[in-house]
Amino acid sequence: MLINKTVIAALASVCLSIGPAYANTIDTTPEWTGGRGAGWGVGTNNPDTFGETFQAAGSQLNDFAFWINTTGADIAALAQVYSWSGDLKGVGTATGAPLFSSVVDVYANSLLPLSIGTGGLSLTTGAQYVALLTITSVTLPANQPDYFGAEWALNDGPSLVPNDGQFVYMNSNGDLAALSSQPWYSSGTSLSWIADFSSDANVPGGNVPEPAGIALLAIGLVGMGLARRRGSTTRSHFIQPAGSNS
Repeated sequence: MLINKTVIAALASVCLSIGPAYANTIDTTPEWTGGRGAGWGVGTNNPDTFGETFQAAGSQLNDFAFWINTTGADIAALAQVYSWSGDLKGVGTATGAPLFSSVVDVYANSLLPLSIGTGGLSLTTGAQYVALLTITSVTLPANQPDYFGAEWALNDGPSLVPNDGQFVYMNSNGDLAALSSQPWYSSGTSLSWIADFSSDANVPGGNVPEPAGIALLAIGLVGMGLARRRGSTTRSHFIQPAGSNS
């Protein structure tokens, strides 16, 4: 019995020494306190592109979601992912060709999540990227001459979530080439958003396996073994059902 107690104590010590396990999701929604970010629109002076920079928390991005209210307008947009060059929480720009691009329709009269599946986009773990939406056309409600009225869920300050960057924006004025040729504006805050990645053991400060859970499972198995041994010494005290061979 002393040996078994020693094994359990050793495994418990392993659990405590491992520390917390990390997730393979960037989720800034718990930081949202109800603020809104308006101004996503079309026209010479209106930013038509909003995005969030991030470090890949795994080698495959499965999906991401932004919370948006278009206040009655029907917006055709491109959901895209680019590599990001520059400061993850400062001035930078999208680079190269889009790594992912999908046409989306955005329409809501309240703040709702717009989830975009990427089909398992391969990324480099720890490298910098930007996920974005850029407007391609807007169908306006009757008697509305222009559009500058969307709301996005916007956090109050810089994100504290590992691997997350910040909210960035620009006005491409309909020129998609500008997304990767001009500097973006930085906001010093973050969007409320979620990005899900596949498991990857090599994420710095992000997704790693959960050895703490493995150690706890080992403790459970040892405990079950001890209980079974104790049970074997007390079976004679129980009446076995008729016909039982045990």
